[in-house]
Amino acid sequence: MEARNKGDNLLVIRETKMNADSQKYKTEINIKDRMPVLIMDGGIQLLMRQLIVNNFWGDFEYYTINVYGKVLRGVITVKKERKKVRIFYRSFTDVIVVKNLKYFNDVVEESSETYFTSNGKIVLHFWPRYNYLLHAIRSPPKPKERILPKLELMWKTDNLLFKHYQKKKKLTLENAMSYLQSHPEVVDFIYDYVHSLLQKKPEVVFPFTVKYFQNMKNTY
Repeated sequence: MEARNKGDNLLVIRETKMNADSQKYKTEINIKDRMPVLIMDGGIQLLMRQLIVNNFWGDFEYYTINVYGKVLRGVITVKKERKKVRIFYRSFTDVIVVKNLKYFNDVVEESSETYFTSNGKIVLHFWPRYNYLLHAIRSPPKPKERILPKLELMWKTDNLLFKHYQKKKKLTLENAMSYLQSHPEVVDFIYDYVHSLLQKKPEVVFPFTVKYFQNMKNTY
C-alpha cells in the first residue's frame, strides 16, 4: 500500500493479490484540518495492543482500506472499566474491553469486540455478525532455563589456567603415589572398606561409609 499527500487529500493506492490475480485500488481521503492514521487490516490489533500498553482509554480514530479498495473510517473504543470474564475453564480479571467499529459513509460496515489483559494479550476476540469467535488460549509461561557453559570448559579455554591445572594435577598425582608407597596400610584399609561395602550393599552409601570409618577410628 502506498500513501501520498495531494493537497488537502491523501492519495492511497492498495494492491491486492489473490493467487495469480492482482488488482490495484486508488482512493483519496480528505485530511483537511486532521492528522489521520492509516492502518492496514493486519495492523489494527497491533494498534489496539499499543493503546492498551500505553494506558489509553477513550476513542481513537483511524482509516483503513479493505481488500476491495473501499475506504473505511474506524473508531477504536477502549473502555476504562475493567471486567471479569470466564472462558471455558479459565477466569480472567481486570479485562479491558476494546470495541472496533468501521464506518462507510457514516454507516457501520464492520464491528468487532476484543478482550485484552492489561499487558496487551488477547483473551477473546469475536465478530458479532459472524458465527465464530477466536479465543487465545494462553498456557502458563515456562520458566526460562539459563544454559551456562560448564566451568571446566570455561577455564580450559584460558591457556594460562589450563597449564596451571596440568601442573597441579601432575604434582597431586605424584604426591598421592608417593604417599601410598610410604604407607601401604592405606591400601589395606581401602580394600577392607570396598570388601565390606560389596558385602553389605547398603542402599545409601554415605552414612554407611561414615559409620564404617568411625568404627575403624574407635578400633585403632
